[in-house]
Amino acid sequence: MTTPGSSSNFNAGQEEQRREDGGDNSRGLFSVSSNNPFASALNMNNTTMWNPFLANATLSMAQQPQGMIQPGFSPGPGPSYIPTAMQGQGHMGYPNYPQYAYSAPPPPYYPPTFPQPEGLAPSTISVPSNQPSTSHSGVEKPAPLSFPEPDVKVADSSSTSAAGTSKESKKEQKKKRRQERRAQENRLVNVLNYLGVEVPDPALPRCALNVQKVKGYTPKQDFTLFVHYTRHDVIASDVMVEVLVDLVLRLDVMRMDALGDYCVAKTGRTLVETVDACSVNSDWKFAFKALCLGPIGFDVELIRKAIDGFSNKEQLLVEVIVGRQASEIKLLKTWYKAKYGSDLVNDIRSDLSAKVEKLFSMALAAQKAVNEPNCLVDDKQVAKDVKDLYEAAKKKDETPFFEILFNRSDLHLRAIVLAFGEKHDKNLSKTIKKAFSGTVEMALLHIVQGIKPKRDGQGRWRDAKLLEKSMAGLGTRTTQLSYRLIRAHWDPERLEAIKFSYEWKYKRTLESRIKGETSGIYGKLLLSILKSAAVRRLQEST
Repeated sequence: MTTPGSSSNFNAGQEEQRREDGGDNSRGLFSVSSNNPFASALNMNNTTMWNPFLANATLSMAQQPQGMIQPGFSPGPGPSYIPTAMQGQGHMGYPNYPQYAYSAPPPPYYPPTFPQPEGLAPSTISVPSNQPSTSHSGVEKPAPLSFPEPDVKVADSSSTSAAGTSKESKKEQKKKRRQERRAQENRLVNVLNYLGVEVPDPALPRCALNVQKVKGYTPKQDFTLFVHYTRHDVIASDVMVEVLVDLVLRLDVMRMDALGDYCVAKTGRTLVETVDACSVNSDWKFAFKALCLGPIGFDVELIRKAIDGFSNKEQLLVEVIVGRQASEIKLLKTWYKAKYGSDLVNDIRSDLSAKVEKLFSMALAAQKAVNEPNCLVDDKQVAKDVKDLYEAAKKKDETPFFEILFNRSDLHLRAIVLAFGEKHDKNLSKTIKKAFSGTVEMALLHIVQGIKPKRDGQGRWRDAKLLEKSMAGLGTRTTQLSYRLIRAHWDPERLEAIKFSYEWKYKRTLESRIKGETSGIYGKLLLSILKSAAVRRLQEST
């Protein structure tokens, strides 16, 4: 007897369809035979099935029936999708499925029934309500898939509560350890910004010998080379001095700080104290120690040098302090107090005139506004400031100038410079020169020339002129040349812009000018600084 799902009944249906089509049924479904590689998969449990997704993935386009479901296609639920020739013929998974091509989507696919293992209670899976309960041919759909019920042990409330508490405590412990680890990383790598570069927090203590302060950098090898090159019998060699300079210049500020901590942990002396013990050219030593100190440390040393009686101390204090951002002023004050144990404002006030004392006190108050991104300038406030400056210049009153130029943002000050020139016959710089003199004039012009939008609004033209003043006239002022060049070199992009501005203004390169004014290991050090800026800028861009 032939069962509905037997292969003979399936082949009979194929032969009947071939006769209706009037020829060979070459586009029909593949038959179940020993030569068919899918026979075992299609005749599971003596039930003929057609898996359209398996067929799509295996057969070529020439072999696929045209009515085969395409990957990702969701068939419609109703009988209206079935061609007339297919009505009463059954559907996928059942015998007598029509063997010719059709263009409409096939009906929904119901999975076949799998035999249940003995001894397991079946559990049903609900069928979606939008699916028909019977097939389009009137044949009842197969029984739904059945799976064994899992043997679940119900724990009492006390054990569940204890387990939950244990999990929560473990999560809290992990969270606490993660927070402590992040706090430790923040203590070691607390990065701030100063003079356009990243610098370590001066308030943090030095790192221990076995602690890696900068990720990926171990200062042991550089420390060994540094100590070797600064020995008394080695430092005298020009070749060794050049190697030492190359060693320091290839390190950024953060790595140089880590090397300094390592040196203190190994020898009890800082890098600067190690260099101080060497017998070498004084100009070279001053410039090289500046490289070892870093941006904040070097500025603190310059301020201390001015307080102790540097010849042009007010000029030096103006360049280091006036026009700085509030965050940078706070860093200066913090580092100075940590190193010397005294207040920076009180130390500067000594031996200064009343006007100059007021100047630096207001500059160190750290009240300068920050340039907010996409910030709009208040035109009314700009107009008021222009009027106040003009009236104060007529009275030669420096207080409104200090209040406005020290506390307004750079963006606001640029608008003031433009508006002042448009409203009055003289620009702001000429007005300052006429109304004031001495240190007050120098400080106010330092700010205006630093933010004047005529060139770049970043003070690069001003710094280029200051470098030229260090070398102009009879004799080179090496200390001024050194600190002006080194303070600019911390930000390689800024130094490159200053070099461009210098060449544009004076029709010669800054390298050629310095080479003609300096000599020996000191001149080589300054030229190496100029070259290193271009190299570091290229490295940062890549």
